[in-house]
Amino acid sequence: MLEYQLSIENQTSPLGLDVPKPMLSWKVITKEKNWIQEAYQIEVYFCGNGKEEEQVLIWDSGNCCGSQMSASYQGTELLSGMEYCFRVRSFGKGLGGTEVPYSKPSFWRMGILRQEEWKAKWLGVSGDVVSNPVYEKKISIKKPVKSAIVYVCGLGHYEWSIDCKKIGDAVLQPGWTDYRQTCFYNTYDVTKELSIQSDHKIKICLGDGMYHTTAGQKGRYVYFERSFGRMKFLLQMDILYQDGGKEQIISDESWIQRPGPITFSSIYGGEDYDAGLEGENGGEIKSFPAEVSAAPQGKLTAQKNPPLKVMERLKAVDVKKTDSGYLYDFGQNFSGFVRMTASGDPGQEIIMIPGEILNKYGEPDQSVTGKDYYWKYTFGNKREAVWEPRFTYYGFRYVLVKGAVPINDMKIQDGSNGACLLDLEGEFIYPDVKPTGNFSCSIQLFNQIHHIIRQAMLSNMKSVLTDCPHREKFGWLEESHLIGPALLFNYDLKNLYNKILGDIRDAQRENGLVPDIAPEYITFGYHEGYVDSPEWGSAAILVPWYLYHKYGEKRILEESYDTAARYITYLTGKTHHDVLHHGLGDWCDLGVRAPFTQNTPVPVTATCMYGIDLRIMEQISKILGKQQQEKYYENLYKQVKREFNLQFFDNQTGHYATGSQTAQAMALMAGFAEEYYEEKVLEELVLNIRANQNGTTAGDVGHPYVLAALTRYGRSDVVYDMMRVTDRPGYGYQVQCGATALAEEWDGPDPQHPHGSQNHFMLGSADEWFYTGLGGIGLVREETQIFRIKIQPYFPKDMEWMQVWHEHPYGKIEVSWKRINTEIELSITLPPNTTGEINLPVLSKDLINRKSLVNEVKLEDYGQNCKIYAGSGTWRFFFTN
Repeated sequence: MLEYQLSIENQTSPLGLDVPKPMLSWKVITKEKNWIQEAYQIEVYFCGNGKEEEQVLIWDSGNCCGSQMSASYQGTELLSGMEYCFRVRSFGKGLGGTEVPYSKPSFWRMGILRQEEWKAKWLGVSGDVVSNPVYEKKISIKKPVKSAIVYVCGLGHYEWSIDCKKIGDAVLQPGWTDYRQTCFYNTYDVTKELSIQSDHKIKICLGDGMYHTTAGQKGRYVYFERSFGRMKFLLQMDILYQDGGKEQIISDESWIQRPGPITFSSIYGGEDYDAGLEGENGGEIKSFPAEVSAAPQGKLTAQKNPPLKVMERLKAVDVKKTDSGYLYDFGQNFSGFVRMTASGDPGQEIIMIPGEILNKYGEPDQSVTGKDYYWKYTFGNKREAVWEPRFTYYGFRYVLVKGAVPINDMKIQDGSNGACLLDLEGEFIYPDVKPTGNFSCSIQLFNQIHHIIRQAMLSNMKSVLTDCPHREKFGWLEESHLIGPALLFNYDLKNLYNKILGDIRDAQRENGLVPDIAPEYITFGYHEGYVDSPEWGSAAILVPWYLYHKYGEKRILEESYDTAARYITYLTGKTHHDVLHHGLGDWCDLGVRAPFTQNTPVPVTATCMYGIDLRIMEQISKILGKQQQEKYYENLYKQVKREFNLQFFDNQTGHYATGSQTAQAMALMAGFAEEYYEEKVLEELVLNIRANQNGTTAGDVGHPYVLAALTRYGRSDVVYDMMRVTDRPGYGYQVQCGATALAEEWDGPDPQHPHGSQNHFMLGSADEWFYTGLGGIGLVREETQIFRIKIQPYFPKDMEWMQVWHEHPYGKIEVSWKRINTEIELSITLPPNTTGEINLPVLSKDLINRKSLVNEVKLEDYGQNCKIYAGSGTWRFFFTN
């Protein structure tokens, strides 16, 4: 008997899809070893306005041969606002059709599919505003409600409630986009909220977000100034009553508007809240009819990225009195805001100033991360308050509190009449995404490196992958592909990446250029590379490629092909003798000068990236059956390779250009080194690392390729030694310096001179090696099919144990081993519907449990190693190492 896990567009029971042909996926859960799906059958049903209605079959895929465990809907047109469900059955080897039972159904509801179906009007502000507006509408429910579905878009951000109860637990909705092209809406089911037959009050408040960034109050930080327009929203509620009657409530002139209690809000500068303007508990705030506003330029589309939520809450590990107030230390760098519980008299103010590091006075230093940023709360008529900012966030570890005394210190406040701070909690926000992997081992340093990288990943994971959670908050694209494999090993980011690919399509220029940032909120004019850098724009090609290898869906390649092809045409037009000469190069590499690009010529990194792009485009064209394009990219790649080697390779020394770590590694990974020179190029890479006492010199662009090249060519021993270095800039150095999140620069957390952002994941490629090098799981970067998994663990002599797991689309992969005296006990689990090629550093005859394996797996020796071909299930191996 099989069990199933079903998803629609990589979500469980999603609400508000606007994909005309949703992707339907499933996993099979079975303890049977060597289980392979040979065929499947999908049925999709129309459920009207709810699960309890009669279900009508609208698509039967029939019996489809194949091992794929996802397929796009191919039935009749789906209707806006309607509910559907699907079920599936998988036929294992040798099983017939009708006797195999179906899964339980999985439901979803469609969103608004056509622009003309929007009846709501945009309401918003015009001109300057004293405070962020609040909009209200009273409605009357006089009979039982069967369903109530609401569609909302508020720009830049919104929060809404029914009867003063916030709807949903997401924050900073909707996700950031180029609002000239795309505006996201969100969908809510408020059937329970309207279950009581009475009057109800709908309320929505707005924040600027990235829609309108200006200096605002004098002295508050803002990184750039730009406006797509002023705050606005639209809301459309579709109510179906149990008697069959329908009602639609929309945003229009019948709503009222009033100044809200948020008197200042900026994604860059913080937020101020005056509880005296809440208009409740005796306060009276003048209201007036809402104004109809012009619609934004962008098309209304259902939000693609998973919602941001408060995913973790942190308690302070230490509280100290300073000259200015009280310093709260949360013990961990993270991104988000605080939740304050306090008491005070009307008009009293509490100011909270966050920061990553401390100045010489022991107070937050914002000189690098954006100054002045703070949160301010002013008490109203209610003495006790629980408050958190709504439309802003920051990266921080410390918070300086002014104007309030912690309750434990009230007895020593020296006659001060300040407010009392009852509690201050850190709230860590990131997308509600499923973890898809983890790593741990007997070497604590490696566990700490893994932690600071993941902490930086989550801190910069919002509706875009930001560079830093404070200073810029931009979606610099190089991180999305350079650290892409590491991100995909750790988290299920399919929907976030699909959203980023939409940002890339929106940002692409008419001439094919993919800019360094998407959404491109700002254009840096002082260096061409900040707009046009191949190492950044290549995300348009590498991100879909990695997603294809992770999830196995051709649709990702099909949707991105035109963008990628246009970008290749653009790059080709920029070449001189088939070599590119522009871009930022190996950003933040490490040498004698201040970082930013010094060890490797820009033409080397740019052209290697171009070569990698061309090889991938050749393979994508083959997968999609585009034979003419496949041949074109193949020939162009050969041409570029020939010219690159003529210009940069010295066959006497084995060096590419300067022979830097980046130059050697990227040439290998681009396939530029001829086969008979590969060993020499690799040897020179290793010699460079050894000469630097196993320290890195590569930067943002080169370092992922250094680790990937060493892993691919079987030199994880070198990576292992690099990871253990603590006395020079690198991962171990950052841990030794007390970093709690990965820093922007290799030596960024230097305790004598901390510099740069202390929360940046762009150097985080070590986490990929933990999965692929130590754990040996050959996915994402390796060009294998989804149902074939390569496993090749590394067994360092001074490591006692290691365990790693990763959630493959078909189920969990687990690799773990431990030393028992001179023997290694290795356990490998492969998910259903996959086969594994397991590579071990022993001959098959030296496997202690060989006899018990020969009838279940295929053994094959090569050199001094063996390959084991196994199916799904858990396999154990014992050998001497």
